[in-house]
Amino acid sequence: MAQFLSTETGDKILADDLLVSIGNSGAIHLIGTRIAAASATRPLAFVESPTYQWAVNVLEGCGFDITPIHVDDNGIVVDEIERLLIEEKVRPALVFTIPSHQNPTSVNLSLERKRKLIQLAETYNFYILSDEAYQLLSFPQYSVDSAFASQDNTEQGVVFTMGTFSKIFAPALRLGWVQANPHLIQWLVNHPLLVSGGGLNPLIAGWIEPLLTHGKLQTWLAQLRQTLWQRYQCMSNTLQQKFP
Repeated sequence: MAQFLSTETGDKILADDLLVSIGNSGAIHLIGTRIAAASATRPLAFVESPTYQWAVNVLEGCGFDITPIHVDDNGIVVDEIERLLIEEKVRPALVFTIPSHQNPTSVNLSLERKRKLIQLAETYNFYILSDEAYQLLSFPQYSVDSAFASQDNTEQGVVFTMGTFSKIFAPALRLGWVQANPHLIQWLVNHPLLVSGGGLNPLIAGWIEPLLTHGKLQTWLAQLRQTLWQRYQCMSNTLQQKFP
């Protein structure tokens, strides 16, 4: 898995940076319950708006209050987060964002904003939950975004990148991964769910492993990007013709 992600993104990703998940919704719940359990009071989540509503619902189910943060052409407005932190003394436990091909706006979070958000997270002691379900699905002529977690150079880590095979292979697999600083990965490994259950979806993980090892998934993903690009062109051309 580490080699696959390193090849696709150009980042150096190690096995210790990764944890198998049951997809991004499950990862949000796993991380959310860990953070909520560590909070002395009812935790608060800053969540981009608009966003994938079911992610918000999962966080609410974990016990979080929700504060929406506006999204513009460069992603979640980090200046708005900074204002709430400094001027209003609001203290979130986490910030939720979809930085690559955001759902539903399709915008990408700028590198400048990513760096600033990491700095704020380290200074004000909150985590970043980065839902990167679409990270590997850039059109063929564009480079794949680095995972948000790959840009986290803080000592203990503040960013959780969540990836999933649901978008790049098959939704029914219920399999994904979390990428983060090894300190954060170990924190998740000690979650009671994993201590009791001994892992997440090991059967499907074992089935996917040879596809990764032998390059089959890489070949499929390249074909998928091309197919999505062709579908986009077809839809765009049709809309221009039919709706002048």
